[in-house]
Amino acid sequence: MKNQNKTPLLQRPAAVSVLASLLSIVIGLVLGFVLLVILNPGAALGGMTSMMTTGFSSLDKFAKVLYQAAPLMMCGLSVGFAFKTGLFNIGASGQYTMGAFFALLCAIQFQMPWFVCLLAGAVGGAIWGVFPGLFKAYFNVNEVITAIMFNWIGMYLVNLILANDPVMLASAWGASNSDRTAALSAANPGAIIPKGFLSALFGGSSWINISVLLTIAFSVLMWVVLQKTTFGYELKACGLSRDAAQYAGINAKRNIVLSMVISGALSGIGGEKRPGIVHRIDKDTSGLLVAAKNDFAHLALSAQLADHTMARTYEAVVCGNLRDDAGTVDAPIGRHPTDRKRMAVTQKNA
Repeated sequence: MKNQNKTPLLQRPAAVSVLASLLSIVIGLVLGFVLLVILNPGAALGGMTSMMTTGFSSLDKFAKVLYQAAPLMMCGLSVGFAFKTGLFNIGASGQYTMGAFFALLCAIQFQMPWFVCLLAGAVGGAIWGVFPGLFKAYFNVNEVITAIMFNWIGMYLVNLILANDPVMLASAWGASNSDRTAALSAANPGAIIPKGFLSALFGGSSWINISVLLTIAFSVLMWVVLQKTTFGYELKACGLSRDAAQYAGINAKRNIVLSMVISGALSGIGGEKRPGIVHRIDKDTSGLLVAAKNDFAHLALSAQLADHTMARTYEAVVCGNLRDDAGTVDAPIGRHPTDRKRMAVTQKNA
């Protein structure tokens, strides 16, 4: 009797969801491979193989995959949470931008530890998510329209504030450039998300940190909220039928706003920052320009060059005939005056 009452696998919501995700991935890969064959038949198979295997070819590269995937997963969780409550949060990128700004502000301006910066990122994203929620709840304005508008407003607002706050820029912390925010390794190392036990697990990779574990924890938390709490039931009820939810005594307006606030907070949780190195090979040159973005990166790179070694963190391949009498150019480096895609030696008085 028990076997007869079992629900078939393809009729189980969880199984259908997993199979749908796997099918989407397979279809995407197949279409991508077809496109590669059309554009470059000879390199299609090798290119697809590289895309499928490079991220798993070493612990360091797999750590980089997890490191870069964590903020994307948080934004995906944000959109998925809103979708479960009947809303389409297309403003995840703007909420992420505001979250990153709030996190950096606490990290650089106020010298806060990483967990406070993480909470600040959530607050920034939540603030930027409340506006589409309010317009949807009280004026019935489609959240897609307002969210897209606030994506651009957020980006330009953050750029405006940072450009007029010298303490936040790299030049205030010993770097020569002022076109980007300061590296946390120089401004506040305590604001960098720690590696924890994952450092030893991934062979001391410079990429890995506990952000992927935090993402998993938030995913489980959101599942519990939606599936096991009265609050989650009310959110889903508003998403399925706003009028029916109101008839049942649920405050639909409040729940719509809270749904977008929580969704925005999930997008705003970020803060992964790393010291950077610019590797650039310009056209019609016979060398490689290696510019350190900050002093920490410069010291690390200089030590490796002095030892005639190159860590995987600073991978670069140089093709060309290097001159034996090549020396060192000790001059300011910036964007080329006419070709903004290239770097060139600049003169401060020019």
